[in-house]
Amino acid sequence: MTLNFGNLLSKIISVLFIIFREFWWIIIPLTLFVYFLKIFKKYQSQVKKNDDDPLVFLELKFSLDSFKQPVTSMKNFFENLKNIKLKDNKKIIFELFCFNNQLRYIVIAPKSLKDLVEVAFYSQYPDIKIIESLDFLSTLPPNIPNNSFDIWGEEYKLKKENIYQINTIKSDIVSEKDSKIIDPVTILLESTAKADFQGMVVIQIVLTQLTDSQQKEYKFESESVINKLLGKPMPANYSFSKDFLRAVSQMVHEMIFFNHDLSADKKEEKKEPSSEDKTKATDLKAKDNFGTFACNFRVAYISPKTITEKFVPPSIGMFVKQFASQNNSFDAIESQGVEFKSADLFSKWLAVLSKDSIELAMKKDFFKRLAERKLNKKIIVLNSEELASIYHFPFQKVSVKSLDYIKNKENAPPSNLPIIE
Repeated sequence: MTLNFGNLLSKIISVLFIIFREFWWIIIPLTLFVYFLKIFKKYQSQVKKNDDDPLVFLELKFSLDSFKQPVTSMKNFFENLKNIKLKDNKKIIFELFCFNNQLRYIVIAPKSLKDLVEVAFYSQYPDIKIIESLDFLSTLPPNIPNNSFDIWGEEYKLKKENIYQINTIKSDIVSEKDSKIIDPVTILLESTAKADFQGMVVIQIVLTQLTDSQQKEYKFESESVINKLLGKPMPANYSFSKDFLRAVSQMVHEMIFFNHDLSADKKEEKKEPSSEDKTKATDLKAKDNFGTFACNFRVAYISPKTITEKFVPPSIGMFVKQFASQNNSFDAIESQGVEFKSADLFSKWLAVLSKDSIELAMKKDFFKRLAERKLNKKIIVLNSEELASIYHFPFQKVSVKSLDYIKNKENAPPSNLPIIE
């Protein structure tokens, strides 16, 4: 018995053509209605978001006392932050902003959450000073890159599944025996001090809470990795679309290989997990001991073309590589960067024709995502410990010449201060 796929395909096309010919007057208006309804809802959400709850830019100014437990205190802050409910796709942005040879700590939050964010910071840093700031990126021309300014940047994903942790700072550097540990912020401080004051370096983390679907996907992904290590069956993933595709693929497989005895395939023998795999599975479960968030992570360097410092992008790369561990690391997303990668033959052919035009479009798109603090649908999951390792105040032993900090704690004037009329 043989299958004539040519006749089968022509019959399917004929049936689809007849359906479209008879019912086009229903299909086309319905398709257009769904399309315009989607656009209208997106427009409404943007207008409502911009009018009702604008973003507030907060700059964190801290004293020398804030250097004593920078990572521990910031980790506690993110743990407090997980209790703040972010509704209607609201997001909080954390930026390390290098400008005018100084490293600044910026937090961008919806106005409705401003007080809660400030309380969460003050609970960990009583001596901190939080002031409203401007959007430094808004001082730049909106059409970067242009004749005057250029941009370099990368957006990151995790190299492995989200359950695998990146390299984290477990404790603060407070003793001589820990002096060999490198604080990643040190790299930014040094590059900021040496770079031209007109250049801007941005380390940007866009953060929100996991939705129900994202939480379900993360849980399924995590259980799959852990169960594989422990030799347990894979967890059930109740997704209609995936189950439908699985059923169709199985049906096609049976149609093509109808003479193949599927039962003859040898089943994999169940192996007892080793002690090493058990330890690794236990370590992976530790990620959920802290609050988890849906994040986007991107870095950028914007500077005038005449004074672009070539050492700055590699310095930012060194900062990102500090978070690489044996378990996981950040990996640049090539399609969302600023350089056109020509790996396959078609890409190489396309690069010969219009590489400059493609990279110009990629740079403009990247700058737009950076300036709008966009949260892409493809997220990575980081917990409080991982976030605090990336975004924290410098350690006490680090030089502070590139930091804008307050030297003394500011207190309110005494109540009995005499007033001269």
